[in-house]
Amino acid sequence: MARTGSKSSTFDCTPEQLLEVIIDPAFQAEQRELDEAVVEAKTEIISKDDKRCVFEIRAKEYDRGVTGLDKSKTIESVTKVDWDLVAMSSRWTYESTSPHASRFTVSGGNKIRKDGERAILDGDNSVEVRIPLLGGQIEKVVLDGLLKGRDGYDTLLKQYLAKRKG
Repeated sequence: MARTGSKSSTFDCTPEQLLEVIIDPAFQAEQRELDEAVVEAKTEIISKDDKRCVFEIRAKEYDRGVTGLDKSKTIESVTKVDWDLVAMSSRWTYESTSPHASRFTVSGGNKIRKDGERAILDGDNSVEVRIPLLGGQIEKVVLDGLLKGRDGYDTLLKQYLAKRKG
């Protein structure tokens, strides 16, 4: 059974301004590189129109095992993101070439909503690890890492928003 977690953050901007930053390829590549495991990242827009934005963040990262990062091995990963620009919501999935990839699923989504003169970003994450006995413990560690990483994500969002207001 998957373990889930969520976090909400408030930003001093409109929902449209927040969405504009979030779908910026430069922001997406930079936010992915906040992860200590990521060596490099690149964002590619797959399709974009006034209703939808689909992109992939491809990364080279250190492999992760039960004991943590293994800096002697790198893997390739892709995070596929699909934003509904009208509903201001997204779904994402993470895939990798890790030898353990068939044993885990990591996914989530975001929703932007208006709060007076500000915007709120609601994020949810889901982690499922299919390893007997240890799976639940690993899910907790991965989910805690995702939620902790959201702090850096939010800080970077605020920096990008400030540059645009500049």
